[in-house]
Amino acid sequence: MRWGIVVEQLTVLYQNLKRRYGEFHWWNDENPIKNLVSMILIQQTTEANAKRALEQLEGRLTIHSLLEMPVEDLQECIRFKQKSL
Repeated sequence: MRWGIVVEQLTVLYQNLKRRYGEFHWWNDENPIKNLVSMILIQQTTEANAKRALEQLEGRLTIHSLLEMPVEDLQECIRFKQKSL
């Protein structure tokens, strides 16, 4: 898989969402992958739980790291099985 293309497509997706819905305080990190993961985590959970999950994922918020991470590790980080699948 060509990681550069995936990252480029996700960056474009993030930029389109930002352009459509505007700037939000929650999604203002320079890492577009972190912003996209934040958008997923905040759905159906509290901001505090989403922040806690992001702290657990710190340093692993790249496409390659997330795809290579065992599902069990991801589930432990976010403590919610449905969003990890």
